[in-house]
Amino acid sequence: MLITKCCLDKLQLEVYDSISDLDAKTWNNTLAMGHPFKTHGFIRACELALPHRQYRYFKISVPMSNPMPIGLFFGTEEKVDLASEANSCLRSLLRGLRKIRLQSGYLTVAMLGCRETSGRHWWFSNKLDSKQHIPIISRSLELGFPQAVVRVIRDLENEHVDYQLLHSQLIAHKFYRAMNYPLALISLDGQSWEQHCLRLKANCRKVLNRMTSKFLQSNWRIAHYHDQFLPMEVLYEQYLNTHREAREFKREALPFAFFKCVREECHVVISVLYDQENQARSFIFSGISDIIINPFVFGRDYYSGNDVNSYYALHLDLIKTYNNNGVKKIDLGITNYFVKQTFGAHLQRNSIYMKIGNPLLNMLFGRALAKHFDISQPRERSVFKHDDQT
Repeated sequence: MLITKCCLDKLQLEVYDSISDLDAKTWNNTLAMGHPFKTHGFIRACELALPHRQYRYFKISVPMSNPMPIGLFFGTEEKVDLASEANSCLRSLLRGLRKIRLQSGYLTVAMLGCRETSGRHWWFSNKLDSKQHIPIISRSLELGFPQAVVRVIRDLENEHVDYQLLHSQLIAHKFYRAMNYPLALISLDGQSWEQHCLRLKANCRKVLNRMTSKFLQSNWRIAHYHDQFLPMEVLYEQYLNTHREAREFKREALPFAFFKCVREECHVVISVLYDQENQARSFIFSGISDIIINPFVFGRDYYSGNDVNSYYALHLDLIKTYNNNGVKKIDLGITNYFVKQTFGAHLQRNSIYMKIGNPLLNMLFGRALAKHFDISQPRERSVFKHDDQT
């Protein structure tokens, strides 16, 4: 449904509350940028499975001109628990405050994009001057989420050609910067997996070959499921196991309905590792497009009776099975960076920018809030042969 329509500096802004109000083909050809889990269908699945959020979709066009948009972006609003990433002293303080007031330490946050997506969350036509991008996004978030205490713009790739310009614009609009979790990306650009591996240093190839050999000797097997019926209950329990064991980053577990909705709306591959008794021991839930492979969720049973490394075995088989001449990159997501760099992933550093809606509070506490969410960056390993060349 159309929420509001207004003018922004000779442009027309339309704000909607559902992705269903926007044309799927236009969305997929622009904002999604080929990523299987930023498509119209994926965002629709998030709406269905995670209805506690408020969703807003922003469409920019030229009044009385071509009806095609020249800008698209989206955001979500939800309550964020400050204690989820706080130190022990702050957690103790918040626990005490919540005995008096239940909502202490929760902030209503409007975020560009949503927690399940990554990368740039907007698209603008080259007809629009890049100097207008941040002012349009900032004002749109204000209009779309008037109750939000904090507004967040993410994820700005630090190595992108326009990063310094966008950074300057955000600072000018009183946003404060924090480093986010980097994405681990394998850049293939049409290479085969074998060609990619030839570029890796000997120690990385040795690890990958050893893991492959152990899997082949185990007589375990891997199956990849597309549209076939596959009971998800056991796999969901394995996902919860891995979620409970997470150390680097932990957020609320995705509900079972999320996986069901994404399977119905998107091109999904579920890769399952079976033991000799045909019992599922681990799995990957992945999005696949012509140019991007995105292993999205990994789960396992943590059984220690076999030396098959399920993480390596599943990811290697997935990549070998679905890589083709058109695949440009493999999006391995966040955390577990040491292992992912063994595959030849580079770390795409990115920043998030925060602003408290109240100008006085933003001046007093905005910088401290950003620092609270600032992530210590993992080390970039030297994994390619040419890395040591000068």
